Amino acid sequence: MREIERLSIAPQPPVLLLYGGRRSGKTSLLKYLPKQLPSDIIPLAIDLQGSASSTTLYGVARFLAEETIRVAQRSRNLKLPAIELDDFERDPFPALQRWMDSAEQSVKGKRFLWCLDEYERLSEVVAVTNSRAPLNFLRHIIQHRQQWILLFSGFRTIEELEPYWSDYLINTQSMRVSYLHPTEARELITNPIPNFPDIYSPEAIDRILFLTHCQPYLVQLICLCVVTRLNIEKRRLAIVDDIDAVIPKAFEVGTQYFREFWLESLSEQERNLLTQLLQNVKPSPSDRPILKKLCDREILFDNEPENYPFQVPLIGLYIKNAIGDS
Repeated sequence: MREIERLSIAPQPPVLLLYGGRRSGKTSLLKYLPKQLPSDIIPLAIDLQGSASSTTLYGVARFLAEETIRVAQRSRNLKLPAIELDDFERDPFPALQRWMDSAEQSVKGKRFLWCLDEYERLSEVVAVTNSRAPLNFLRHIIQHRQQWILLFSGFRTIEELEPYWSDYLINTQSMRVSYLHPTEARELITNPIPNFPDIYSPEAIDRILFLTHCQPYLVQLICLCVVTRLNIEKRRLAIVDDIDAVIPKAFEVGTQYFREFWLESLSEQERNLLTQLLQNVKPSPSDRPILKKLCDREILFDNEPENYPFQVPLIGLYIKNAIGDS
C-alpha cells in the first residue's frame, strides 16, 4: 500500500503491475485503496472480467467508461460526465479518449489511478474482436495522459502473456502480492474478528500454517471447515487430527479455487510436470525452464535434491487426489 501511494504521487509515475497467485488478496487491496490514498488520487478498480464478455470494440469502450463512472461515485463520491452513446457507436476508442478529456476537466488537480483487475482478460478481448485497439488505447494513455496512472492487476507477469504485450507495456514496475508472514497468518487464525474464542491447540495452528504456507484464502478456508466441524460436534477445541480431518471438506468447499489453479493458471506442460513430481519421477534437464517458471511463481520450492516440493502442501494433496480420481 505504501509503495502504491509513493509511486502514485511521483512526478512521473510508472505503469504498475500488481501480481500474485489467485486469492492472494490483490482485489481486496484494490478495494481498500480509497481509504489509504490521499484525496487528490482517485482510485478506480475496474474488474476486466466484465469486458471479456464484450464481443465488439464498442462494448469494451462503453464498459470501461461506464465502470469508471460507477466506481468514481463509489470510491470518492465523484460524479463524472455521462458518455455520449452515439459518439461511442461511431468510433469507440476515440470517443473514450474524448470522454476522458471531459473527466479530467471535471476534477482538475487530481489524478486517476486506473486499476485494471484481471488484466489478462484483455487478451480475450483482442482475440474475440480481432483488434489490438484496446491495447493501442492503453499505450496512448501511458504516453500522453499525465492525469491517468495505470495499475494492472493479475496472476501473470507481462512476460507470461502473448509476445505482443511487451510492445504495449514498457517500463512497468512490478509488485508481488505473496504469502502472509507466519505471524500475520497466526493472527488471522486466532483473531479473525474481535473477541474470537481460543479454539485451536498450538499444534493445530502449526498444522494449518504448514498445510497452507500462510496463503490467506487457504488459511481462512481451513479455519471455516474446522469451525463448522466443531459446531456440529459441539466441541470447543481443535487439535491436529481435526485439521487433517477437514482437508476433504476444504477441497469440496474450495473447489472453484483448486480447479482454477489446476486447470486455468497452469499450462498442460506444467500440469504434466507437477504430476510427474508427485509420482516421484525425477525431472529431466529439459524440464528446467518449466521448473524455474513454477518456482518463480511460488508454486514449487527451488530445492532440487528434494525433488522440488510444493510451497503449499495442501495444493499438492489436492493434485494427488485429482490424479487418483482421473
